[in-house]
Amino acid sequence: MEEQRIRELEEKEQALMIQSIEGAKMGAVSPTLHRELAEVRQELKVVRRVRAMDAKRVDPKFTRQIGVRLTEDEYQELTKKAAESGVELSTYIRNLLKN
Repeated sequence: MEEQRIRELEEKEQALMIQSIEGAKMGAVSPTLHRELAEVRQELKVVRRVRAMDAKRVDPKFTRQIGVRLTEDEYQELTKKAAESGVELSTYIRNLLKN
């Protein structure tokens, strides 16, 4: 998915560069073209950074989220047990689900 997005952005960047060069030869480059090119380059930079971070990732990436409603007492009890275990609440709950 990321590779496809990178390819699309690179192709768009190339097309905008060609338009920019052609516009410069004619003596007028559109400010909108410059802005669009800057936006594409920024997005490309972000996508590449995410890809690099994912490649270096050792732990699994948490991509799903669930919501659980608790009473105040239940929440305080879980928070206390997590603190006693020396982990964050979400890690403590994940560990409970694994066991």
